[in-house]
Amino acid sequence: MPDAVNDPRTPTQPIAKTVIVTGGTRRLGRYISEALAGMGFDIVATGSDPSLSDSAEPAAFTSTIDRYGVRCAVVSADFLKPNPAMMSAICDACPSALYGLVNNAAMFRWDDLDTLEPRSMDHTVSINLIAPMLLTSEFSRRLKTSRSGGIALFMLDQKIFNPYPDHLTYTVCKAALNMFVTMCAREAGHDIKFYGLAPGLVLPAPGQDMEAFAEAQKSVLLGGSPTPDDIQRCVKFLFSGVASNGSVLTVDGGASLVGRERDFAFFDAKQR
Repeated sequence: MPDAVNDPRTPTQPIAKTVIVTGGTRRLGRYISEALAGMGFDIVATGSDPSLSDSAEPAAFTSTIDRYGVRCAVVSADFLKPNPAMMSAICDACPSALYGLVNNAAMFRWDDLDTLEPRSMDHTVSINLIAPMLLTSEFSRRLKTSRSGGIALFMLDQKIFNPYPDHLTYTVCKAALNMFVTMCAREAGHDIKFYGLAPGLVLPAPGQDMEAFAEAQKSVLLGGSPTPDDIQRCVKFLFSGVASNGSVLTVDGGASLVGRERDFAFFDAKQR
């Protein structure tokens, strides 16, 4: 019999607390949502696509989360235009007491020093930095008002600890969020633990073929990058609340310990 703590596919008893997972209906966000549902948390998942409410994705996602015996809501939120009212609406969708937040939604758009362009940068900063900061602010205010404890987790990236020039604006945003975790953890007046999780290559980059992805995963120092199961275990560990406030957990197979010239997304491309 699998252990409910270690196996995110095993339903457990609902605990009447909600975790918000931004970008929680697809890719890595979906694995995170399932891990937390497996712990017994109700889930509010956001999608950044304004047409999300017209697609089949919310129903399929909700059906999956329902198997864990918890409640689930999917909220369409266009993080290209983040604002306080949007963040309040996301928190209002919680089916039970608000407890946790996973800032996972991100735009992984390529640029470098020679191609920086204001509109593209604005989009990347809005989704990757402004939206999570505003949502965390609303989350913090609500927990302070209710005098409740909670956990806020930020999905970072291993490359902020050994950066290379690809995806420049994205990387700067992730580095800023890393600092934001530290500053929030040091703020007095709340009982919230703030954590970061900095994964390596877990899923193929958009457009990357599976052969290149498999070779890229094996290219790291320890010979293997993390799997979705590894990320789920890390999320569950951090949501146990035993780590020190402000902790950032890196799970990357040693990728951040060795410098790279190009991003994993270009593993099969010639070095520039």
